[in-house]
Amino acid sequence: LWLADLERAGRKPKTLANHRSRLRVAVLDRLGDRPIAEVTRVDVEDWWSSYAEATAEHPSAKRAAYLSLSALMGWAVRQGIRAETPCRIEGATRHEPVKPVPHGHVLTPEQVAQVHEAMAPENRIAVSLAAWCQLRQGEILGLHRGDLDLDDGLLHVRRQVQYLPGQGMVELDPKSDAGKRTIAIPSQVVSELAAHLADYAGPAIVMPRTGAPSDYLHPNSFRNRWASACRRVGLAGFVFHDLRHTGLTIYAQQGATAAELLHRGGHSSLEVALRYQHATIERDRLLVQALEAVI
Repeated sequence: LWLADLERAGRKPKTLANHRSRLRVAVLDRLGDRPIAEVTRVDVEDWWSSYAEATAEHPSAKRAAYLSLSALMGWAVRQGIRAETPCRIEGATRHEPVKPVPHGHVLTPEQVAQVHEAMAPENRIAVSLAAWCQLRQGEILGLHRGDLDLDDGLLHVRRQVQYLPGQGMVELDPKSDAGKRTIAIPSQVVSELAAHLADYAGPAIVMPRTGAPSDYLHPNSFRNRWASACRRVGLAGFVFHDLRHTGLTIYAQQGATAAELLHRGGHSSLEVALRYQHATIERDRLLVQALEAVI
């Protein structure tokens, strides 16, 4: 019933699939034999202790499972099934990176160029689109020829593609309403896109599955290629999303306003945009330090 309510509320299929998978894999074996109304705070704490220990090397997995369980219990409270939620574990929702990544997930332009060169030629365009057009992975995989206006140097983000269990590759709207956007393409990327369209693109899809020009590339296949390229150039530990983070940080350092960052990144939250504006503050401090040496 909870997932059905979420679906009626317009939650994306990927979100529903994630909740369903987390409950099936992590929660139901331990708590699935009792009614929601009878799950106690002690039950949740016992579950958390055993699950957290089993997933000690994967903190994001235990956090995600707890978030899904907590969301389910919150729904039960709103429905009058329970008086209060039993999910009261302090710190359980705090994000803990699996491993520290150098330089705060931001690569230098030189490192971007290195991993770009290390990628298979048919996938190099993804590095440029993520770093210098700040696209998400699903937006890149879902990009069509018709989304590109190379004469005017514009790119239209109209969809993303995701793999959903039991459904395969599925076209979805961007992550939020703000994700539908039109952005300017750097001239270097315009040239690269033109060459890529001539050599590697399918009839419609810009970066299709190898050997199947009308099929979307599977995210896992692409993720493996990215990881291999990173290892070859000594950048193991960076994830593909770090390219987008890199590009938005550098874009902010050029003086972009919060509104411009929101549009460029397709963000709906001002809080997210302000993370990148923090980079301009750090840059300002460095410049002031240089100024101090002159005063």
